Amino acid sequence: MSGRRARRRSAGGRHRRRWARSPVLLTRRGIGVLLSGAAIGAAWFAVGIRDLWYLSAFLLALVAIAVVTVLVLPLTARLSPTLSTIDPTPMVGARFPVTVRVHQRFPVPIPVELEWASGGGRHRLLAARSDPSARAVTCTAHRRGPLTVGVGALLVKDPLALARRRVPSGAGLDVLVLPALLQHVPEPLGGVSAHGASSAPAGRSVGQVSGEPSGSVREYRTGDAIRQVHWKQSARQGQLLVNLPEDAEAAERTLLLDTDPSHYGDERVAAARDERFERAVSTAATLAVQWLGDGHPVRLIVGSGDPRPVATRDDALMLLARAVFESPTHERPRPRIDAVVTGVTNSDSWKALPDSGVAVYRIDAAGSTDVDR
Repeated sequence: MSGRRARRRSAGGRHRRRWARSPVLLTRRGIGVLLSGAAIGAAWFAVGIRDLWYLSAFLLALVAIAVVTVLVLPLTARLSPTLSTIDPTPMVGARFPVTVRVHQRFPVPIPVELEWASGGGRHRLLAARSDPSARAVTCTAHRRGPLTVGVGALLVKDPLALARRRVPSGAGLDVLVLPALLQHVPEPLGGVSAHGASSAPAGRSVGQVSGEPSGSVREYRTGDAIRQVHWKQSARQGQLLVNLPEDAEAAERTLLLDTDPSHYGDERVAAARDERFERAVSTAATLAVQWLGDGHPVRLIVGSGDPRPVATRDDALMLLARAVFESPTHERPRPRIDAVVTGVTNSDSWKALPDSGVAVYRIDAAGSTDVDR
């Protein structure tokens, strides 16, 4: 008996799920009108009063017209949602606005309810032909990396709200969630690298890279630190100028982010391993931003990729935002490196680095950052 009851419950659950996925659903009001029409029709059949038949037919016709309306309206109106944002590169944990508009070709505005693709509830707006009303939705960037924010479906109702139809939508907006920056990253003893600021290739100065003489000034660029601003010279020239550091202080620095998943923990504890890797990405991002703010040209190496020069803070964060686990496929010669961010310090990979004085930033199992030399 218990098995039969369980099968009956399972069949009822499948029936409810199929009904929930049905393209056309009756609202509570529609169900009430349908049941009222059926009840009045049954009363007419019992007592034979013709006025009851007219009323029953009228109510049932309203429900039928509502169903036809929600079936035809989305097809003829050609509802088309569009999404936009003023912040396509939010940082992890930040909230960013997304503006949604729904266009259609009817001269009369159509009330539409948006069903968000990845949570966020539902939002109502008017879909107009010439000037559709906008709906601002606030989203949260929970994870680093590419993120698609989209409308999962459009819910359309008839004017009397007796029936509704769920129209799937593929409208989406791609954003890139940047890694979070840490408040403090420990500095290695004796500077960043043992080979110093004047040796090649890390010894290339700002002047050698950009063609500008060391010790002079240039126009302010995005990503420059405020402390580099030469206020007196800026006041004389009438534009914001920054100091170019001396050659010995503005050496190019190369940072390697280790992406080998085996260096961050056991794959059976995926959540802890992922959290440790995210800490490593944030450490690399913080180092790169600090070096750029100090006027150093920076090259980033993500996993087994090639060195990528980054000129601004945004360039560094966008490159690291796409960092994922990648197992090394083959050994390749590495350039001179100033610092490595990894989860281990005893790897044979670091023993084979060209420079024995590389600073190794190790992310331990507790998520803290230690620096070894």
